[in-house]
This record gives sequence, C-alpha cells and structure tokens, in this order.
Amino acid sequence: VTANCVYPGIVCPTFTPTPKEPLGFFFGLFGQFMLTPEQGAQTSIYLASAAKVEGVTGKYFANCRAVASSLLSHNQTLQQYLWTLSEDLVQTAVAVGD
Repeated sequence: VTANCVYPGIVCPTFTPTPKEPLGFFFGLFGQFMLTPEQGAQTSIYLASAAKVEGVTGKYFANCRAVASSLLSHNQTLQQYLWTLSEDLVQTAVAVGD
C-alpha cells in the first residue's frame, strides 16, 4: 500500500455559476485560466496507473511529478494540531451517529 498527496491545480468546476450569481463574475474572469476537471485529474490517474511510481510513497505530487510541499506543511506544531482536531472531529461524528 502506498500513500501520496496530490495537488490537482486550480480546477474550474463543471457547475460554474452564471454571470448574475455571486461568483459568476469571478469564473467569467478567471475560468479561462483554470484547468478542466480532466486536466486536474491527470496526476491522480498517473499515480494510480504508472509503473514508474509503483512503490513510491509519502511524496507530494503536482503535474505528474514529485515536488517539495510548502514550508508550512513541515510545521510539526500545526501537524499535531491537525491530527488532534481530526481525532476530535471523528470522535464527535461517531458519538452523534450512536
């Protein structure tokens, strides 16, 4: 089993709002610079199917290649906070579902 992180890029959703809706102007202005959903999926497809990355784990991928993640992602205090918050949220969700 391998686990990697993927940055798909800035993907334009298929449900873009009309110009009269609140975000419509934004998508009209910047949508042409965004990736299609198919383009955004390429790195995920690459990781799931390419023999070249078989056995590669613990990496961060963008544009079908391993790249360095942000400096903020290496902050151990934030990592611990996110882990603890995730545990709390899962426990809360389980308690609500009981």
